[in-house]
Amino acid sequence: MVTMNLVDDDWLPIIDHNGIFRKVRLLELFTNGRHINDFVLPVSERIAIMRFLLCLTYASAGIPEDRIEWREIAHDYENKVIDYLEKNKSLFNLFDPANPFLQFPEIHPAGK
Repeated sequence: MVTMNLVDDDWLPIIDHNGIFRKVRLLELFTNGRHINDFVLPVSERIAIMRFLLCLTYASAGIPEDRIEWREIAHDYENKVIDYLEKNKSLFNLFDPANPFLQFPEIHPAGK
């Protein structure tokens, strides 16, 4: 059976500060993100990944009401996301037979 967990399997293509291309997992992205220069993605995929990462941040740290609240969470949001990912790791299994991440395993086209 094929398994892949977005939390701890390498899948995000990046260039690090040393100019080295590699793939990282979500945990590494939020643990060592300050050592990553950029994603290596086409624009449409970059937009989707950025939206996904913003959703992760909101889910773990909450949605700030104003600039003051943004400043309050800015120093610690990575740790909140890491805690969230570790607590909810089972929800990020891409090929889980019962609950694949953001997929519907038993969906079929209508009329076929």
